[in-house]
Amino acid sequence: MTSEKLEQRLASAVEKTAPNDVNGVLSRCEERKGTVIPMTAKKTAKKTTKRKWTTLVAACLAVMLLGGGRISYYLARQMLDFGASVKIIESSAAVCDSLAERLPEATIIHGDGTSEQLLAEEGIAKMDAVASLTGIDEENVLMSLYARSVSSAKIVTKINRTTFSHIIKGMDLGSVFHPRYIAADHIVRYVRAMQNSLGSNVETLYKIVGNKAEALEFRATEKSAVCGRPLMELPTRPNLLIGAINREGRIITPGGRDTIEPGDTVVVVTAATGLDDLDDILDKRRVKA
Repeated sequence: MTSEKLEQRLASAVEKTAPNDVNGVLSRCEERKGTVIPMTAKKTAKKTTKRKWTTLVAACLAVMLLGGGRISYYLARQMLDFGASVKIIESSAAVCDSLAERLPEATIIHGDGTSEQLLAEEGIAKMDAVASLTGIDEENVLMSLYARSVSSAKIVTKINRTTFSHIIKGMDLGSVFHPRYIAADHIVRYVRAMQNSLGSNVETLYKIVGNKAEALEFRATEKSAVCGRPLMELPTRPNLLIGAINREGRIITPGGRDTIEPGDTVVVVTAATGLDDLDDILDKRRVKA
């Protein structure tokens, strides 16, 4: 394949996956042409083709992970599988040796991630994504702020403490995540899954907007009271939104005249808690006898 055809295919792929950043992604790929994965397979399936677009774009990306803990390892493993270039900076020599053995495709640097000189030498200014993932919040904040000041990279910051959230929100730390919240979310989903075996129809559950709301997925059955009626006629609870209907793999953005049918999966976003069944979206006070 000629370089001209490869560039055309790359441009087409990026246009579909990141239409607002074609020039930016292409310019970064230009510096790392050796990492670009050509799209050689025929477009036989939409899902397969979409995966190849994702892989092609990811292969152009350079990612720096600051800290070599478990989160960094699993994140690096995923990024490497997509073909991205991954560099990990870790202060422990023993951890570096372990990572080098388990992640031979990654570049492992033994050094202090809070060293401005080291970060500059390792090319932080040219990175497409930087994640601060050490076990010390202060270091993560410092490194993310520095990365923001010298690069246009996507910034991810790990914060262990759940206090001082109002201060954290005021800082330009990119995407901030709290491991404790993630663990709590998984526990809640597990409990809801256990409830599912006891009569609940919740398929999946996510806490959103700082745990102030829930996004739930229900499966409609033939016994569901909401089936067959236009959504505009359903007396739903306040502060509740029917976000999407999945009907045999076809996603429907619901309008007032749409209906829920048996077999559909329905995504509901609500500020209320304790919804265990699709019929719970109805406001019992407004249901006619």
